Amino acid sequence: MIEARERAAAAEAALKAEAEGRARAEEEARKQAAEMEAARKAEAEARVRAEQEAQQAAAAEAARKAEADARARAEEEAQQKAAAAEAARKAEAETQARAAEEARQQAAAESERRKSLKITVDPANGQRYLDRGTALLASGDIASARLFFERASDAGLADAAIRLAETYDPQALRQFGAIGISADVEQARRWYTRAEALGSQLAASRLQALGKR
Repeated sequence: MIEARERAAAAEAALKAEAEGRARAEEEARKQAAEMEAARKAEAEARVRAEQEAQQAAAAEAARKAEADARARAEEEAQQKAAAAEAARKAEAETQARAAEEARQQAAAESERRKSLKITVDPANGQRYLDRGTALLASGDIASARLFFERASDAGLADAAIRLAETYDPQALRQFGAIGISADVEQARRWYTRAEALGSQLAASRLQALGKR
């Protein structure tokens, strides 16, 4: 009886120990599973964080690159504008220089023209002298008209030289109906020649007609 009880107690103890062992094993398995899940979750979270950080880094790099590109474009535009402004300034300076040179050359040419044509009266006054001479001629004061025609001729007016020559041209004097005024072919020739030098288209035919007399 005693042995049976002892064997039963031993068997019960063995069963209990086995159950406890299984319980410990299950607990350890649960702990390991929990640890593995925690590790897996931590790894997944780490991957997510790494991906997010990579995306943030990529976004930051893209923003940096975009900013650098924008700065480069701005610098290029500024350089182009500066170059265009400099080119415009240089072109304007060259235009002004050419204009100044042309003005100087024109002034020199005009000065030489005046010297060659013996223009000794301000051209701005020429028309006024011509008009005054014409009025005097119309009134019959040929002697006074000649003085104003000569002044207008000295201002470079070809018409004035023509009118002055006519006051010496025998044919023109007859047309004027001048009385007491002597013709002078040489003076007429001189002033027709002067008119031709000043650019008159009429002077040549007048000189030709004068030469036939």
